[in-house]
Amino acid sequence: MMPRSCPLSRDRGLVTIGAFRARRRMVTAARSAMVLWAAAAALMGGCSERTGPPAVRPGDSVFDFLASGEITRLPDTNLPADIAGVAGTPFLLRSEELRADEWMAQGLPPIRLRPSIRDSTIRFWSARPAVDGRGRSTVIVNVQGRPHARWRPAHEPFPGWDVWWDEQVGTLYALAPTPPEGVSVTVAGDPSVEFAACEPRLAGTNLASAMRPGSLVQTVRLAGMSRRALLLPAPGCITLPLGTLGCEELRVTTGIIDRAYERIPEGLAQARGRSDGVRFAVEISTGGRWQRVWERFVGLSEGAWADVQSIDLNSYKGRKATLRLVTEPGPAHDPFFDYAVWGGLTFHGTPSVKPSRPHIVVIDLDTLRKDRLGCYGNPRGLTPRIDRWAQRATIFTDCIAAAPWTLPSTVSMFTGLSVHQHGVDQFPKAMTEAMAPLPLLLQRAGYRTMGLAEGGYVSADFGFSLGFDLYDCTRFKNPQWTEALGWLRHRRSERPVFLFLHTYMVHAPYPFDPRFEDPSSPYRTRLRGQPIDYAAVIEPQGRGALEVGSEDRRYIGDMYDAQVLRLDDYVGAFVDSLDEVLDGEPCAVFLTSDHGEELLDHGLLGHGQSLFQELLAVPLVVRFAGQSAPMVDGRPTSALDLAPTILDLAGLPVDGLPGCPLRALPHEARGRVASQSRSVHALVSEGMKLISGRVIGPRGLSAPVQLYDLVRDPGETVDLLPGGHGSMNSLAELLVDFLRSHAPLAEPAEPRPAWAGDLRRLEALGYVRHDSPAPGTVGATPQPAPRDQALIGQERPTPRALSPDR
Repeated sequence: MMPRSCPLSRDRGLVTIGAFRARRRMVTAARSAMVLWAAAAALMGGCSERTGPPAVRPGDSVFDFLASGEITRLPDTNLPADIAGVAGTPFLLRSEELRADEWMAQGLPPIRLRPSIRDSTIRFWSARPAVDGRGRSTVIVNVQGRPHARWRPAHEPFPGWDVWWDEQVGTLYALAPTPPEGVSVTVAGDPSVEFAACEPRLAGTNLASAMRPGSLVQTVRLAGMSRRALLLPAPGCITLPLGTLGCEELRVTTGIIDRAYERIPEGLAQARGRSDGVRFAVEISTGGRWQRVWERFVGLSEGAWADVQSIDLNSYKGRKATLRLVTEPGPAHDPFFDYAVWGGLTFHGTPSVKPSRPHIVVIDLDTLRKDRLGCYGNPRGLTPRIDRWAQRATIFTDCIAAAPWTLPSTVSMFTGLSVHQHGVDQFPKAMTEAMAPLPLLLQRAGYRTMGLAEGGYVSADFGFSLGFDLYDCTRFKNPQWTEALGWLRHRRSERPVFLFLHTYMVHAPYPFDPRFEDPSSPYRTRLRGQPIDYAAVIEPQGRGALEVGSEDRRYIGDMYDAQVLRLDDYVGAFVDSLDEVLDGEPCAVFLTSDHGEELLDHGLLGHGQSLFQELLAVPLVVRFAGQSAPMVDGRPTSALDLAPTILDLAGLPVDGLPGCPLRALPHEARGRVASQSRSVHALVSEGMKLISGRVIGPRGLSAPVQLYDLVRDPGETVDLLPGGHGSMNSLAELLVDFLRSHAPLAEPAEPRPAWAGDLRRLEALGYVRHDSPAPGTVGATPQPAPRDQALIGQERPTPRALSPDR
C-alpha cells in the first residue's frame, strides 16, 4: 500500500499542522464518511450485516446475518400486567439524603442544597469536600447526567461563601473560608432510562410492526464483562437464513439481565432477583425440518455470563441452513422479568485462507514513563524482555501523549481526535459512536475485536466497550493476558483480529518492594516499608501536608521502578508467545502508554496536574507486520497518530484526522498538541514548548502561559516567557490554528452507572475516597479525590471542573 501523505504546509515560515489543505473538511463529516465507507466495504467483502451470503465462513458471526433475519416471536413487554397495561405509567423519582458528618468540623451548621429539576433526569449524585490552592474549602456535587437544573441553597450562604452551579459539567461549587461541618444533599433519580433499554415498547418502538433483529443488538455488561449481544426476551425467537455452512461449530454464551420493576404507591421502582430463569436453544433447518441442536437453562444463580458453549455443526457443513435462536421462560412460565441476552455467536472451523489484512494488537501500559525502558536509555535493566522484543521493532523516540491523564488520553488513542474535539475531558463524560472509535470501525470492516482492560477510566462506563465483541474488565493490576493468547490460538477463523490490552500495574499505589534496596545503604526514610498510595503519601504531599526529602524521593522512585520490573515479565511473556500463537500470520503490535507519572520532577507526585514532559513523553514501540530488524525513528509523533496508523494498516481511510499514519510521517518539523482539558493545551514544535491555560491545582494557580526550550532545558526548569522569546507569537498562532482547524464534535455522552467492581478499582487507584457512597446506592458515582479537582479557566467565577485520574 502506498503511504498516504500527511497534510502539512508552511505559512510565513511556520510549520502548520494537519488541516491546512485547500479544502478543509469538518471532522464530523469525515468521521461519518469513515463509518459509511467501512460499512460499504464490509458489505462488499462479506464483513457486516449480510442480505444473502453465499456461505458461512470460519470467523463469521450471527450478527453478520441479521439483515436477512426475522423476529418470529417476541413479547410486547416483560412487565407484569398491572404495570404494562397502564399507559403513561409514572416512574418513581427516588430521593435519598447524604450527610457528610465526617468532614472536618469547624463549628459551621450544615448547608442544605436542593435541586430544582425541569424536563430532565438526574440519575446519580455524590458530594464531597475539597480544598483549593488558596486554602478555601470547596463543596463539590457531581451529577451524572446532563440536567437542566438550578441548585439553590435552602438558606442564604454564610458570609464569605460563594455558591454557583456549573451547568455545563453538572457540578455545584460552594467555596468557603473554612470547611463545613456537614452537607446534606437531596437528589432525585429516574430509572426510566434503564427501563427503556430493555423495554422497546416503552421506548417508542411498536413491536406489532416489522421490528428488525438488528434493533435488538446491544452491548451488554454483566459483572464487568461486556459483549456485543442480542437482547431476546423470553418467549422470543429469531430466524436467520445462513446460506451454505462452511464451518464446524457455533460458539455462544448467554446471560440474564437482572433488572425488574414493581409498582409502589409513588410509581415504579426497580427490583432485583425476580427472574425464574430462561431456557436458551439453537435450532437448525437444512430442508424444512427443524432440529434442536443445543439447549441450556440459565438461572440468576449462575451470576453473569454463562460459560462459552460450542455447538457442533459438522453434520450440516456444506449444506444450506437456516438458524433459529429461541428463548423460553423458566419453570414457572413467568416471562415478566426474563431479559435474556445472547453473546458470542461466532462460527468457527478450519480456515481455508489466512486473513488478508494484519492482526493488530495495542498494548497500553497505563502510567509508564518512557525513561524507565532500557530501549529508551534507562541503565537499570528494568525492562529486559521488552527491550529484547524491541530489537525487532521500530522505536519512536519523540512521542507525546494526547493528555496527561487516562480518560481523555485513551479516548484520543481510540478515536484519533484531539481532546478539544472529543470533549471527554472531565469526569461525567464518555466516548460515543459518533466519535467512530477504532474497535467499532474495525468491527464493521470485518475484524474480530477483543479488549482486556482493568476498568476505572477505561471501563465500559466511559464508552470503551464500543465496537468490541468482548471487553473484559474483571481483573485488576494482575493481567491475565494468557487468556488473550488462548483466544487467538483457538479462534479457528479467517478474520483478522484487533486486540486491546491495558493494565494499571505501574499505577499508584506502589507496594513496598525491597529488591532495589542497597544493603550497604538502606533506606533512611520514614516511608520505608509502606506503599506509596494516595491517602498516606501522594495527596498529603500534594497539598503540602507531607514534606519529602531526597531519601524519600529515592524510595518512591525505587518502588515505582519495582512495578515496572514486574510489568516487564507480563509484557514479555505475551509478546514472546505471540508469533507462535499466530503461526506466521501478519500482525502489527503497538506498545505505548496513555501518559507518564510525576515523581517529584516538578515537586509533585501522580499525574493529571500539569503538562510537563514527565507526563507527556511516552514510549511508542511498534513492530510492523513482517519486521525483523530494529529501527529507530526520531521524527516527532503523537498519540493522535495511533488511530490513523491502524486504520491505514486495515485499509480504511484516515482523512479528517489531525494525526498521520506512522508510515507517512513528515520529515520536516511538526507541531503536536496535548491537552489537559478543552481549555488547557501544550504545543510542542521544533524543540520549543508552549503551555496555554490556567489551572488551580494542589499548589495554587498556574501561570496563564509558559514557554520552555526542550533542547537546552529538557527538565522544563526555566520559563522563558517572562524574559521574552521570539518564538512565542509563532507558537501561539500555530496552536490557535490547530484548535480552529479541527472542529469539536457534539457533546460527549454521560457515563452509565458504574459497576461496583469499577468503583472499588477507582478507590484503589485514588479516584474515589473512602467516604464515598457505597456501591449500589444512588450516590455510587465515582468521584475524584479532593486534590484531583482543578478549576480550568479564570480565577473567578464560572469555573469548569477537571477530574484527572490519579
